[in-house]
Amino acid sequence: MTLLVSDPLLGKMGAVPPLAVKKLTFWPSMDEIVSAVKMELGENGDLTRKVSIFFCRKYSGAKLKEIVERFGIRNAAVSQASRRLELKAGEDQQLKMMISISRLEVVLGGERC
Repeated sequence: MTLLVSDPLLGKMGAVPPLAVKKLTFWPSMDEIVSAVKMELGENGDLTRKVSIFFCRKYSGAKLKEIVERFGIRNAAVSQASRRLELKAGEDQQLKMMISISRLEVVLGGERC
């Protein structure tokens, strides 16, 4: 996917790769996400960790390698934990509400992502 944006300095339309757009977008840090999840869920060990991994993967803008290092797990474990949490949320309405983007916005204090 390529986005066309106007460059006022060059006075023309140019193609901007999605990575450049991603860098311009606000992404909450992994620490902000983990703190917000802990504040909301408490120190509920496994669930807090899984929700934190899910939010970091989906909304932090961090690279997989950074998430792996932050949580001390392997690459595949990040994807697998996120996928399993989404599947479980399909069956559990309360969990589904917990991992919705609007919920993250509320937890982080407004529409920031």
